Amino acid sequence: MSSRRLCTLSSSGRCSEACAATAIGSSRRSSRLVSATARTRLADSNPPPPAQAPAAAPSAEPKLATAVHAVQSPATAKPAGDTGAGAAKLVDKLSAAGQLRAGFLLRVLHQGQIDLFELAFAKLLQMTLEQLRYVLYENGAAPVALACRAVGIDRCVFSTVFKLSRQCRGRQQSLTAQEQGDVEAIFKNFTKPDALNKVRSLPQLAN
Repeated sequence: MSSRRLCTLSSSGRCSEACAATAIGSSRRSSRLVSATARTRLADSNPPPPAQAPAAAPSAEPKLATAVHAVQSPATAKPAGDTGAGAAKLVDKLSAAGQLRAGFLLRVLHQGQIDLFELAFAKLLQMTLEQLRYVLYENGAAPVALACRAVGIDRCVFSTVFKLSRQCRGRQQSLTAQEQGDVEAIFKNFTKPDALNKVRSLPQLAN
């Protein structure tokens, strides 16, 4: 074999080795790219669980709300003489805290707590429980309208107060045309202080 042919074969061998090395390097780079792509897809298909928000610290129940819950009763009226010491204490606490308002009266009346409703109503009107019951049940709609106006109960809910309170005590719930006219006139013409003075000065309430 001539020296020129040996050189040619030697060059061909080195070229093959270089091609093989290049192919191996490309294969390794491709493998690394495939592995990185697979890891990325695996991470995307299994995202980390969302961070849980810290649990809110329990808030303390207001004492007045606890007291309200303690005196809640089923939506049935009790006998007129059974008011309960718990209801009286609650009314006193609410009054002392400045939280005894018309909204409380409406809420407890809708819940059927007629004794609590009457105690709170009497407290707002600055009259005895017996006087309040006379105003509500014994002398028609006009005194009830005066009482409602005095404590800030709106005209739009007067009929509800009139009917629910009398329903709990088994009294007549309907209004005559004359009574409806009287109610309208009271809410239209009386301020809250005037209505309070008027209802507290009814002759039937004098001792």
